[in-house]
Amino acid sequence: MAKYNWTIDDIQERLNECIMLWDKEQDPDLKELYFRTGLNLRKFLEEQEDKNNEKLLNLYTSEKDVLNSVIPFWSLYQDFSRVNNTRIQNVSQLKQCSLTPKDILTFTHDFYKSLGSFFFNHFMKIFLRRNDHTMFLPPDAKVSYAGMTLYIPHNNEAFIQIYREYTINDIITSIHEYAHGTSYSINFLNLFAPHYFYTEIITAFFEMIGADFLSSTFGQENSTIIKATNHNTMVEIGKVTSHKIDLITAESLLPNGYQRNKDLKKVANELLELDSAKTEYLFSQENLDVDNYIMGYIIAMELYFIYLEDRDKALYILKKMLLQNAKSELDYFINIKKLGIIPNFHTLEYRNQLDQSVQKLTRKSS
Repeated sequence: MAKYNWTIDDIQERLNECIMLWDKEQDPDLKELYFRTGLNLRKFLEEQEDKNNEKLLNLYTSEKDVLNSVIPFWSLYQDFSRVNNTRIQNVSQLKQCSLTPKDILTFTHDFYKSLGSFFFNHFMKIFLRRNDHTMFLPPDAKVSYAGMTLYIPHNNEAFIQIYREYTINDIITSIHEYAHGTSYSINFLNLFAPHYFYTEIITAFFEMIGADFLSSTFGQENSTIIKATNHNTMVEIGKVTSHKIDLITAESLLPNGYQRNKDLKKVANELLELDSAKTEYLFSQENLDVDNYIMGYIIAMELYFIYLEDRDKALYILKKMLLQNAKSELDYFINIKKLGIIPNFHTLEYRNQLDQSVQKLTRKSS
């Protein structure tokens, strides 16, 4: 097999292992572990077989339970959206560069090494298998995400895809995906399914400090562009989440006789006053399952400000977040606040700092 590659057959083999282990296992927690893993692998395989044949409205139906879990935290999203109701303007594009896969993985390794032994040791358990577990793919207009990680807990292995931009953001994507592998290695049973809502905290935080880490090699300008571009993406995701939660609320107002699977888009057009283009965007495949990114980003911003003052404290708080075993989403959230995190406390300051940095770059280049 070529270096930095894996195949669908590898995933099918792991799925077969999960089915066999699930069938034999007596311990209920481990049985649940194999079930969740197998479900995730089967979903991936089904998507590869037919990426374009899923019904949009059925996808919405399957996501409704996820969105209902978001609603209790909706005030956080409202606060975030109120502060970030417009994109940061004049953000430049990153310049193309000729990083090889080995270069990308070397910078990823060096970043994790800078975090200290706890995160680095867990990272290395995943990273040591990079040659046949990390796949680099060319840009694909049909794919809305930059990367993907499939974690296999019984082998402590992660299969990673990275879609290239051919900019230094490829390193950030690698840092992001290895953050998933690292965090799942630390506490997969608690993180992946019960509290999937919080799985993007570590990835958002590591993207922020990863951009700062790369500034010593690629310059502060590129670090600013990475963070500002990512921030603008979060602004757009916040708008999508807002529309989807509004749509769930609007469903309760439907007159009798409406057939939801038939008329749901019509409801979006009429009750939410969305035009057809926005409705299609709202229901599109690439905008499913994105709400956890906002929660992760909100908490990551607070961790980032702690990090700027006290690096070790921020990493300790993150470690405690990853190791906790809360019973519910709300308990998890309460425990995060007990660690000293006040969601959205620095949201405006973070946005203003990025905005000022971008405008300085604009003036410098004009």
